[in-house]
Amino acid sequence: MAKTDFFKPNKIYISHALREQLCDLATQDKTHFGLVTVNIGESSFELNEYFDVGCRSGPVLHLYPDFSKLHRTKRYLEMIGKAPMVEFHTHIKSDTELHIKDIEKMKMLRRGYWIIGGNNGLAFYFFYHKPKQNTKNMMTLVTEKIEL
Repeated sequence: MAKTDFFKPNKIYISHALREQLCDLATQDKTHFGLVTVNIGESSFELNEYFDVGCRSGPVLHLYPDFSKLHRTKRYLEMIGKAPMVEFHTHIKSDTELHIKDIEKMKMLRRGYWIIGGNNGLAFYFFYHKPKQNTKNMMTLVTEKIEL
């Protein structure tokens, strides 16, 4: 999928094994960050495999990925023909709702797909910017959540 192609999937399919793996990571007392490979259909996503990237986190720092490992993992997945479309991270002892730090990162990234794991399961988010009405050069962040 090219960088300019961005759409809202109507359906998201996830295997039982991948759901169990991500839910297990979400119940641990450690923040996890990684990539989930995706097969893209007409209007659907099929989530396939999880690749752990690693990150730092703490009371002040919500999530700080290991960027060198993130870039190496993305290059590796592209080299073997897999599309690293969805970023995954966990919220320790919290639900899947967006935190302030999540929204700040979404504003910086401008658009993308995330899966957040929390103590209430998994949620799929997609986000993008759209122009504000009656303003020039002003954008607003739009997020939509799909329970998995």
